[in-house]
Amino acid sequence: MDAVWMFSGQGAQKPGMGAGVADDPAAREVYECASEHFGFDVARTSLEASQEELNETKRAQACMVALSVGLARALEARGHEPSAVLGFSLGQVSALAVSGMLTLEETMRFAAFRAEAMSRAAANGAGAMCALLGADEEAAAKLCDACADGDVLVPANYNCPGQIVISGSEAAIARAEEAWKAEKKRCSRLATSGAFHS
Repeated sequence: MDAVWMFSGQGAQKPGMGAGVADDPAAREVYECASEHFGFDVARTSLEASQEELNETKRAQACMVALSVGLARALEARGHEPSAVLGFSLGQVSALAVSGMLTLEETMRFAAFRAEAMSRAAANGAGAMCALLGADEEAAAKLCDACADGDVLVPANYNCPGQIVISGSEAAIARAEEAWKAEKKRCSRLATSGAFHS
């Protein structure tokens, strides 16, 4: 059976993530490389940081890439191989590593550079992201147009049929969430520190 491995982006981080893999020898090498390039103990942060701490861009991205690549390395060490890899946003970096297009060193160097740039961008302008459940492209675009009110608010990630992420200013996201819920639809704020992909 062919397996496709899909890697998550920022926003999927949770306290204690990696508890089942961080001590695996293949994964430990990944966590050590990540720690070297990000400048902090990535394994310890993954296991012990609070949700608020993990939502900070540099921590979130370091932990997500280390977990994704570490888990893939642990599976490969047990004889599992994907027929294809893909990723959402930051997950694309993990997919590049697992596909062999980037070495582990290149992956962590690139991920650390990317996280630093995104941290600076987030610090320069508060923003947020929200997943609209049950949304199609037309509904997401109409919602953004109706709720922007002069602020940035755009469809950002077309994750799958029925789930589109919007991105923009905190105020615009709050208006969009309220309008979406008023239509008896569900949405979920992403654990990001900025209006990424906008």
